Amino acid sequence: MPTTIYWIHKFHNSAKIGIMARPRGDDWLEDEINNLKNNEVSVLVSLLERSEFMTLNLVKRNSYAKQRILPTLIFQSLTEIFQGKK
Repeated sequence: MPTTIYWIHKFHNSAKIGIMARPRGDDWLEDEINNLKNNEVSVLVSLLERSEFMTLNLVKRNSYAKQRILPTLIFQSLTEIFQGKK
């Protein structure tokens, strides 16, 4: 079963904003990305830290997202910002 998207606001121009738990990794990741596109997600914003992508087996996310033309924004963690890492 794919990760559920909880839609929290719909704008007048039909745009929506939603939240969800992190997608399942490994063999399920491609299905998760397909589910996002099927649910009309046009941009994916992630607040996971870089180390979490490895731990959660989400490293292939970029290649799957690019195949499905799903732009992904990854915010730099506060820890990295305060430590001066880029």
